[in-house]
Amino acid sequence: MEYVFILGRDYELSILELVAYMQKNNIRFSIKEMSPLAAIISTDESFKPKTAIKSLGGVVKIGEVLQNIDEAYEGDKNKIKYAISSYGKTDITRIQEDIKKSFKKQKIKAFYKKPKREKALMPNEVIKQKLIEGGVEFLAYNEYLAKTVAAFNPFEHEKRDQEMPCKDYLKTISIRLAKILINLSQAKNSLLDPFCGYGIILQEAVLQGINATGMDTDKTSVEAAKKNLEYIEKKYEIKAKYEVIQGDSRFLSRTVKEAEGIATEPCLGPYLKQMPSLEEAKKTMKELETLYAETLKEAKKVVKGKIAIIVPRFQTKQKKDVIMDFNSIIKGLGYKTWQPIKEIKTPVIYPHGWIIREIWVIE
Repeated sequence: MEYVFILGRDYELSILELVAYMQKNNIRFSIKEMSPLAAIISTDESFKPKTAIKSLGGVVKIGEVLQNIDEAYEGDKNKIKYAISSYGKTDITRIQEDIKKSFKKQKIKAFYKKPKREKALMPNEVIKQKLIEGGVEFLAYNEYLAKTVAAFNPFEHEKRDQEMPCKDYLKTISIRLAKILINLSQAKNSLLDPFCGYGIILQEAVLQGINATGMDTDKTSVEAAKKNLEYIEKKYEIKAKYEVIQGDSRFLSRTVKEAEGIATEPCLGPYLKQMPSLEEAKKTMKELETLYAETLKEAKKVVKGKIAIIVPRFQTKQKKDVIMDFNSIIKGLGYKTWQPIKEIKTPVIYPHGWIIREIWVIE
């Protein structure tokens, strides 16, 4: 099967996540084309788009490439909705005419849903209009024409976020980034987050059926993570096991004996209300380098697979970035970077806010 994957804003991260997801699930695949907008990937039949979209954080839509435009719709032929979302260089006028001819030939009564944006429907529009179950969204990407078979559902994330019993946005990462880190770790059975905060990564792990262990030095965070996981367990009837420990990541092997992988955003320094000075940033970075080195030394005793970890890069008032020499740290500890695609260099930069995040995958 051949699919069009419409990628999120950090496309290199999205592509690395896709590669990790395929490898983790033993799906045979080949990347035919990739760009900041989309990736064209051929997979075997074990790839299930609707299952994948629930786990992937960096993919907006998945479309099955059409060999014949008449295959796009097989349901009720009376008053269906359809839409066309264009990405890249496409001849929309020609595509619209071809679709109208196909519907006419099949005697399908179809009504066009125009995107609110200029060229493409947002995922929430696809979900609201029920275009996957009861209609068709055509994805036009360069010379490819596909039909959407899975789309990211933002309403599910919003609902969970609203219902979560404990919230502190200074101690959590986004659900989207949590999913990406979990997939990059390629953990299938057991995952460790040694800086778990309020437990977003742990929640995503157990929802995917992965046993999860979290650790944090802060008692309040540990209690909040437990309450949030109890909510997830009750709401979604999860079967995966979880544990949250109050402890120091620099001594994690004392309490954690084994984990398949790590997905984590460690402490990134004190909360910044304004951009730090160069000296402030250097002082914080020196402290963090020690924390990272000692934690990764301990992880060597525990982790069997990959570690997906966020490393900070501070922007300063003097317009000079302060960067951790993370490469030297991991080389000194015997790690190497995971770099499956030569066109994408690691770390991948995640440039959101004063603290720029570098996303590393090491093994």
